[in-house]
Amino acid sequence: MSELQHKFIIEEAKREAAPITAAFIGQSGAGRTYSALLFARGLVGKDGKIVVIDTEGGRAKIYADDEDIVGFQHMNFELHYSSERYKDAVMTAVIAGADAIIIDS
Repeated sequence: MSELQHKFIIEEAKREAAPITAAFIGQSGAGRTYSALLFARGLVGKDGKIVVIDTEGGRAKIYADDEDIVGFQHMNFELHYSSERYKDAVMTAVIAGADAIIIDS
């Protein structure tokens, strides 16, 4: 039997929280925003807090009273678009207690 050059550790698997990053891609009107909201609701449950960072002029609000989504928080995000502003918007949602954040653009 040859000597192992690399040592590996085998241990009991334990569930760990891991952030999920997902992208919904499709043509205009394909249902990306609605699908993202349903996905987020499924992840966080009926009492979880969803924040939508909306660069689409408030279009996400058309789902505000959808009974499958059960409400969400909305942040209007207008020009100018920059990495720093996106970071600030995400951090604002985190500080506000978001369980899921959707960047709708």
